[in-house]
Amino acid sequence: MATNRMIRLILVMAAASLAPFAAWAQTGGAGSGATTAGGSTSGSPGTGQSRIKIDVSTQQEYQRQLATLVITGVVVMDDGSHPPAGVVIERVCSGQAVRETNTNPDGSFSFQLGRSLVLPDVTDGMGSRIWDPIGSASMMAGMALKTALWADCKLRAQLAGYRSSTLDLTISQTMGNYEVGSLVLYPAVRVKGTSVSATSLAAPKKSKKALETAWQAIQRKDYASAETHLRTALAGYPKYAAAWCLLGELQEMALHLEDARIAFQKAVAADANYVTPYVELARIAAIDRNWQESAALTASALQLNPIDFPYAYYLNALSNYNLKCLDLAEGSLRTLANLDPTHKYPEAHILRANISRERSDSVGEVDQLRAYLKYSPTAANAPQVRARLESLVRR
Repeated sequence: MATNRMIRLILVMAAASLAPFAAWAQTGGAGSGATTAGGSTSGSPGTGQSRIKIDVSTQQEYQRQLATLVITGVVVMDDGSHPPAGVVIERVCSGQAVRETNTNPDGSFSFQLGRSLVLPDVTDGMGSRIWDPIGSASMMAGMALKTALWADCKLRAQLAGYRSSTLDLTISQTMGNYEVGSLVLYPAVRVKGTSVSATSLAAPKKSKKALETAWQAIQRKDYASAETHLRTALAGYPKYAAAWCLLGELQEMALHLEDARIAFQKAVAADANYVTPYVELARIAAIDRNWQESAALTASALQLNPIDFPYAYYLNALSNYNLKCLDLAEGSLRTLANLDPTHKYPEAHILRANISRERSDSVGEVDQLRAYLKYSPTAANAPQVRARLESLVRR
């Protein structure tokens, strides 16, 4: 469960801490990166269900355009070096993996997106997956020809002994080359931390049921009932790290930060490899402006799992910036850029702009402010950012 209110709070604190842009503390920025969701209403061949009727010329135009869309990107090792040639690139849609291509000697890759397109909800009547470009109502709606087909798709690399970061396949075009960014490979032995607690496997049925009921209550926004069910789950299984973590998030939402801290600490004590509570504890420390603790907690989280928690890199960079450890902050921001190709954390550009200012690098500051406005053009603090940018350009 995302604690959006707390995310906004920490972003406000980020802006407040970044001189000379103290006025930005009122907002904290707004990210972009919306994705298009969609489903299919098509039937399977031979099932007798009706198909969506699309003009033949429209079908041909879509297929022609799709045939000219080429996805490009690069795979890098976690130290920035090239990977071995031939790393496999997979596209994963709704849990189904399709091998697309292999990397070149320099780590780059490219492939034609439509060549092996797999729709998870279209079959040939015998259970086999097929490509049916006219069967997806959401894809053809409004003749947009955009991202609905790939809204639930990611790219990843496959190399024995390594874990890959993933890239959301959020596409806004149907022709030409589309650059998706970098996939990063980490030695698997370095990725010990998890986003799902192993203690959940040992939970008794009654506690599992209580946690499930708590989730249902949260979806109804019945938070008092959710807390009651979580405490029931924990009474029957005190080592239920996932339940402690969810309880902590509820306390965070209610701004009961000390209670939230205790719950997250209990989650860590129950499962030391469960990364989520480390990140939540770091966020609370940042809200308290305890930058040293926030830096230490995010460092622990990223040592456990350097792939699956990009927000931890942002928090780590923010904390180290406030500790005047600019090299450490910049390093975390560079890694975040690799893990965040869709720019869910545009505030990172503000941090980089301020690091550039600290180093009297006006060119770098201008570049980062422009990047922030590119990805957050309608943010409430955009006028202040533009004013700062214009003052630098006029010099």
